[in-house]
Amino acid sequence: MDRHFFETILANLQSGIIVIDQDCRIEMVNNYVAECCGLPLAEFAGKSLNDFSPKLYEKVLAGKTSDEVPANVCGVEKIIGFNLSPLTDKDGQQVGFIINLKDLTEIVAIRHDLRQKQRLAAIGEIVGKVAHEMRNPLFGVTAAAQILEMELPLTESHKELMDSLLRESRRLNNLVEVLLECSSGSRLHKKRVDLIRVLAEAVRDVAATLQEKGVALKQDCEPELWLTIDAEKLKRAIIHLLNNALEASATGSEVTLAAGRNDAGVFVTVSDQGEGILPENLDKVFEIFYTTRKNHTGLGLPFCRSILAAHNGTLTAVHNPEGGMVFMLQLPGDEVSQ
Repeated sequence: MDRHFFETILANLQSGIIVIDQDCRIEMVNNYVAECCGLPLAEFAGKSLNDFSPKLYEKVLAGKTSDEVPANVCGVEKIIGFNLSPLTDKDGQQVGFIINLKDLTEIVAIRHDLRQKQRLAAIGEIVGKVAHEMRNPLFGVTAAAQILEMELPLTESHKELMDSLLRESRRLNNLVEVLLECSSGSRLHKKRVDLIRVLAEAVRDVAATLQEKGVALKQDCEPELWLTIDAEKLKRAIIHLLNNALEASATGSEVTLAAGRNDAGVFVTVSDQGEGILPENLDKVFEIFYTTRKNHTGLGLPFCRSILAAHNGTLTAVHNPEGGMVFMLQLPGDEVSQ
């Protein structure tokens, strides 16, 4: 077989091949590697592997023969999987290494999403059972307290204690309702509705808080967005995001609600101008029971994300360039009824 045949095979491989010498200098790469970097093949010859990917270079120097590594590949953040094999000449002397690599960025993201969904499903089942067990005795305690409050002559101090008992009972009841909603987030009752009307209902629900906080609401929405969705659950998710934005907002600031179409389908964004979320906490805000705010359960954002996941959509959070946060709900194109 001639050299051209082997070059054709290398050019058509759906994985990367990098040949390096003993000093980690690149001798050749195939088309997959060049396309991954967006550079011509000739750019690689003679360069150090460190120029291609410092992280991969470190792994090779450490003698690692296979791994998955987050790597800056020619200036682009990726996750790559690689295998390292010795390269020998015809006399059996090692003259370098062959690195076989694959861009695993999308695969790792899918794997992460799948684990997250499985984890949420397992936690949701446990949470649902606990909430059901709490509901009946909590109802009994609340009812008994209400009867005692009506029928007993209470002193002022006793009345304060009774009010506190009823207030905490209501708070626990609200928590139980949220837990039950979280556990049933994947059960949807879909119908074709105009999303803009759903957003208008959500805005009406937070109107009093807007006025109380002295925060302006800016809306940038298309006239109509017809979707096949569970309108009630989606409205609750949007209300929660609006309330979060309002809580993070200072008097005189602005919250923006936007909705429209993009290449992926239909989006809704809720933006605020608050202090934002610390970068190290950004990945944690969707974890169940994680919260940095007093009197919060850490269930709201996981509940919102579970609703979007049930619609085959996503909920993401990014920092607002103007300060604060932007939460984006994305519904896929197959959910859109034009």
